Amino acid sequence: MQSPFSPSRLISCDDLLARLLAELAPLAPCLVPLAQLRPGTIAAALPGPQAGLPSAPLALRRGYALRSDELIGAGPLSPVMRLTEPPLIEAGEPLPEGADAILDPAALRRSGAFYEISAETFPGDGVLPAAHHLPPHAPLLEEGEEIGPAGLLLLAMAGTTEVPCRIPRLAITGGDAPARQSLCTLAQSFGATLTDGPADIHLQLAETAPSGAGWLCQGLALNGVQEIAVAQSDTCVTIRFAPRPELLMLVAVGVMLPLLDHLSCRRALKGPALPLSRKISSPVGMSEIVVLRREAQTWAPLPSGELSLAGLSRAEALLRLPAGEEGWPADHTLAPDLFGRRL
Repeated sequence: MQSPFSPSRLISCDDLLARLLAELAPLAPCLVPLAQLRPGTIAAALPGPQAGLPSAPLALRRGYALRSDELIGAGPLSPVMRLTEPPLIEAGEPLPEGADAILDPAALRRSGAFYEISAETFPGDGVLPAAHHLPPHAPLLEEGEEIGPAGLLLLAMAGTTEVPCRIPRLAITGGDAPARQSLCTLAQSFGATLTDGPADIHLQLAETAPSGAGWLCQGLALNGVQEIAVAQSDTCVTIRFAPRPELLMLVAVGVMLPLLDHLSCRRALKGPALPLSRKISSPVGMSEIVVLRREAQTWAPLPSGELSLAGLSRAEALLRLPAGEEGWPADHTLAPDLFGRRL
């Protein structure tokens, strides 16, 4: 049976992405309320406070705030005597000016008109230094940074209420619920949001070939010849393909994720430079995606061609071989893109 997709409209994945990205501008940042922000969202640049975070030293435990040099030599047999009680503060409170340590409350007792201190402290004892979490003049978020749980805490500490982000909109039509859910979950983990309205990327899951003009290709040279059709308008890239599991993931990794990264200006996560455990070969003129796992101090290529779901679920890094590259021998050193999460 002849394929409904036309092999005469075949294009390599490299050429397709180059054409798409040349016409596709990164999204303008939008402000997202901190309470609605999900880990995995891609941030635009956000300056931090000039003093850093925290802006002043904080107590790490409940105790008396003191200058440590006033307690040199203090002990049970030679206590330091004070006429006034030092300030007692709770964990998380800023230290009074001049204090540099927190004294255990058990080391202080009232003795007539005096307060006896029977233990030494040292500078920084029980204290979180100023600018511990964020250095002075450092940005709260860098351009293209993926916001994680620690980043959310940092933003809350800074009192940020709205965060500038670039969030691509993804529409998915056709296919069954598991196919749509897998694509949706993957896209959301890379900072996209699902929409039923206007979209930046539209995935059409369909067994039939597209009709009409305007399609850039109706076949894609990616790990073989794939029945994938792609069109581009001023505001949206449409990708049409059959909802087979192996094709779903190939389209997602080979086309959808590069588009999402471009739209959101996401910074690529590079893995360490390690040698290949065995050679990688690719047909000339064919774009190839190879997934990798770390084995000892090497990158081990998993079987390419028709990517398996088990292989993808165990992959740690991604290697894109351009159409003009035949591959690399064993022991060739490379630093691939990290997934940062399981597929």
